[in-house]
Amino acid sequence: MYNEDPFYKKTILPWYQSTGVSLFIMLLMLGLIAFSIIGIQVANTLPVWYKLKGIPYALLILSIVFLVINLGRFIQNKIQRLSKAKRWS
Repeated sequence: MYNEDPFYKKTILPWYQSTGVSLFIMLLMLGLIAFSIIGIQVANTLPVWYKLKGIPYALLILSIVFLVINLGRFIQNKIQRLSKAKRWS
C-alpha cells in the first residue's frame, strides 16, 4: 500500500515519445518507404543507374528499422498508459 506512487505524481515522457509526435514520425517513415520503393523502381529502369540502387535500398532499410522501433515505443507507451489507467480506476 505504501509502495504505490501517489496519484499526483505522473510519469513525464520525453517530447519524442508523445502520441502526436510518434504518429507523425510513423507517417513520415511510411512516406519515406514509398519514396525509396519508387527510387528502386526508377533505378531498375535505366541501366546507367544500376550502380546507384544501393541508395534507395539503404533508405528503405533504415526507414523500416526506424518505423519498427518507433512503433514498438508507441505500443509500449500505450500499454503503460492503459495499465496505469486501470490501476487507478
